[in-house]
Amino acid sequence: MAFTQPLKDMGITPQFAIGHSVGEVAALACAGVVTPALGMQITAERARCMEAAAQRTSGSMLAVLAGHDQVAKALENAPKEIAVANVNSPEQTVIAGPADKLAGAQKILEGAGLRCIALNVASAFHSPIVATACDPFAAFLANVPFQKPLLPVFSSTEARDYATAEPKALLARQLARPVDFVACVRKAHAAGARVFCEVGPGQVLSRLAE
Repeated sequence: MAFTQPLKDMGITPQFAIGHSVGEVAALACAGVVTPALGMQITAERARCMEAAAQRTSGSMLAVLAGHDQVAKALENAPKEIAVANVNSPEQTVIAGPADKLAGAQKILEGAGLRCIALNVASAFHSPIVATACDPFAAFLANVPFQKPLLPVFSSTEARDYATAEPKALLARQLARPVDFVACVRKAHAAGARVFCEVGPGQVLSRLAE
């Protein structure tokens, strides 16, 4: 959120905003839905709710260097507890689930010739395993004032403009739903976005959006 002001100082005005996972809070702040100070409070409470949910599970996540359809086909006979958590790019998909089930899924994927990378995370985020985080987060958001967005913000889980949804409910259910960054970028492109500027350290999202 702190990086948006220097852009404004340079005369760079965004037409759309996208955030990946927790970055969606920063996108909402960029669009004026919440102040940066409220955005920090929302981010802290989101982390608290996710941590509480993670303590009840033994979930984990696995990055697969392949597209969604290829991963889904390879996992047709995998345990039902395994879920797609992130569709990051046409060449990268993240799956999540109980740690023991995920190990079995990794063997299936590697047997199909797909490269996998275990992620160092506390739980199986953006999956049903952390669904218990949604209600307390929604209860917190109920008391946070939201303003009308000054520009379109596209949800990273549903690839829809926040202005077309009940924003607090959309942000709350995002915790346990898969991020579809591919669909989100395509939605912004269809709306007219041609230059994507990553605001923050690193170039992870810029590479995914290429």
